[in-house]
Amino acid sequence: MAPLTRPIPAPAWSAGAVLGAALLLATPALWNGFPLLYWDSADYIAMPFTLTMPPFRTATYVTITAFGKLTGTLWAVVALQSLIVAWVLHEVVDACIPGKARVALVPLTGLLTLLTALPWFTGQIMPDAFTGILTLGFGVLAFAPPGTAPARQIALIAALTVATAVHTSHIALGLGLVMVFLALSGAARLRGTRSWLTARVARPALVVALGTALATGANWWVTGHTFINQPTGNLLLARLVQDGIAKKYLDAVCPTGTLLRLCPYRDHLPDSANAFLWLPGPFYDIGGWTPEVQAESNRIVAGSLAMFPGEHLKNAAALALAQLFEVKTGDGVIRLDTIYLNESVEKNPFIPKILGAHYPQSLPAYWQSRQRTTIDFEPLNRIQVPLVLAGYLAVIGLLVWALRRHDRLAAGLAITTVLAVLGNAFVCGALSNPNNRYQARIAWTCLVVAGLGAARLRRDQGVTKGGGARSLGLGSSSQP
Repeated sequence: MAPLTRPIPAPAWSAGAVLGAALLLATPALWNGFPLLYWDSADYIAMPFTLTMPPFRTATYVTITAFGKLTGTLWAVVALQSLIVAWVLHEVVDACIPGKARVALVPLTGLLTLLTALPWFTGQIMPDAFTGILTLGFGVLAFAPPGTAPARQIALIAALTVATAVHTSHIALGLGLVMVFLALSGAARLRGTRSWLTARVARPALVVALGTALATGANWWVTGHTFINQPTGNLLLARLVQDGIAKKYLDAVCPTGTLLRLCPYRDHLPDSANAFLWLPGPFYDIGGWTPEVQAESNRIVAGSLAMFPGEHLKNAAALALAQLFEVKTGDGVIRLDTIYLNESVEKNPFIPKILGAHYPQSLPAYWQSRQRTTIDFEPLNRIQVPLVLAGYLAVIGLLVWALRRHDRLAAGLAITTVLAVLGNAFVCGALSNPNNRYQARIAWTCLVVAGLGAARLRRDQGVTKGGGARSLGLGSSSQP
């Protein structure tokens, strides 16, 4: 007798796994009762409606938040981000352990949901959800063997292009990884051998090129001007104010008659970069975000770099190191009714004002959200922070193991992840200012790579001991 039901095809299982994983990734936002918000979220919520770009924002993220405008709800942004992240994770798992992604994806995502910051970013109206999948995706493009269906390859390139374009730090991160892949390939050619650790460069380079073009086009669409990144002089000056280099430079040049607007304020500079940029004080007294102040910021940054290069280098290294270990979940996920804590929402509303202007139907849910009544992340961080830091060590251990076994994909993913985590710490810590949000958005990838790499190598080792060929076919030095 013929069976009454047909087996469910593998693509349907994969689609179900991606949907299940996406639902898990949206869990913190669902529990909150409203999409999670950060200070910068207000600008990203408004940009699809106003088409104005505030300082330090990225226009390309509008391609994500525009789905909120199109559907009339910010939950569409959470759904889209969760689906993209879940699907890229599926492709990463499938590359590491072929044929097992549809079974392993949901349990893996469940662990990530419980033990890392990832779901707190996928449920947040911010581009940080894409930092980690950019890293993992680049590792797959560079080191996984060919064989994936062309449609899936194109879809992965498209997803990573968006992930690259939604934040300028992602463009820097992607470009840095492409340079590493080029170096690996160049080293193999110099030795005159076909090294087993060569990287495929063309597709990661294509992603960076497309992402840069998308970011440039989005900036032109919003502002009417063509550029990749907004001027960063004010941001760098704020960091120099915090480090004390700005005052040291002003003390050296102002008495000589150098005309700088900041000279009269050199003895009254705040202690932190955030206070300098965002609180009333010298920065706004000299003109704030005007082109003239931007030009002066560039002048002070360049002059201090020429006068005190050693201090710049020392502070950059210290800041990058500090950033590396700032990995707490929940940074900035606080009550955002007003900008300043001592203000009343009736007098000077912040998020309620933005939502009232663009999503008035969402205000009741916002007022009832847990974020407004304070989410206690301390119990979560007591578990997650040590685990994530252990992931740093685990991925380095995987790298050593994979190098010894000549497993290109495991070693390549480990190299990509380690360098991306270090690069992110430098870009965000040294060039901006250390912040838990910056590193938590990428640190979770170490746990994923360490876990998948270990599972892959153990499976490979087990088959080899049994006398069969390597099950994955990726460990041989003959692999191109």
